[in-house]
Amino acid sequence: MMGLFPLIGGDSRIAARIAELLPRGERFVEAFGGAGSVTLHLAKASAYAELTWNDLDRLYYDSFRLIKYHPRAAAIIREILVRLSRCVDPEARAAAKTLLKEVRLKLLEGEVGWPWNAVWTIVLHYACHIPWRSGLMLRWTYCPTRYSRVDRKLLRCHRLLQSVELRNEDALDLLQELAGEGTVAYVDPPHLISDRWRMGYYRLEFTAEMAEELDEVLRGLRAKILVKLSRGDEEHYRLTGSWIGVRLPYPRDSGGGRSGEYRLYANYRLPSLQEIVHEP
Repeated sequence: MMGLFPLIGGDSRIAARIAELLPRGERFVEAFGGAGSVTLHLAKASAYAELTWNDLDRLYYDSFRLIKYHPRAAAIIREILVRLSRCVDPEARAAAKTLLKEVRLKLLEGEVGWPWNAVWTIVLHYACHIPWRSGLMLRWTYCPTRYSRVDRKLLRCHRLLQSVELRNEDALDLLQELAGEGTVAYVDPPHLISDRWRMGYYRLEFTAEMAEELDEVLRGLRAKILVKLSRGDEEHYRLTGSWIGVRLPYPRDSGGGRSGEYRLYANYRLPSLQEIVHEP
């Protein structure tokens, strides 16, 4: 089960592996929700009595709210994507890209109101590989029929989201509110701005100062927490020296034939011991 929409850095391919590393509890919280791959996987498995998905980005929050409460929007989104995918010759593709760039700019400037801001946010993520980046690489170029069943996927998400609480708050505030005894939190913060991860991959900037503040909050919480960090960001998190570390290799079907690993840290004893690479 993938997330609500394709998203760079998404956990759709490793959601099941992440779920295996999570302990039991009453409430699950995904603080930086993004596409919601882990939350949706756990909703399908009925793993927790309460599920909370959160993201500070209003466009992502509105997208989840649209699909949860207005399932008829799935057919509209599919129709827009199918029409775009018919733009297969160079001139038509150029016109489609121009249209998507104009829509993206209006979304970024807050000129698109509800519910169309949510509709077009979802469309952009399915139509383009990296929707907030200037290049706007189109997804349908080599597979113009890829959207024939996108409405079915969105409707599956609609059903799963009925058991999920949606929040649109700063992750630190949310964690301090909910992360008490009985809570299990998954924290996958955005990559810090660097030579590799410049503005354009994400709409909202995440700085080294924000990472260090998050680290301080996480180390003071009573909840059981699993954190996923990129290799270049680990130096900003002191928890890497005192929490249990785990490495998960990239899935074999990762785009572009990438090789590497995800790095996760937990403040509890992990259910699966054979993957531990660091234990304080």
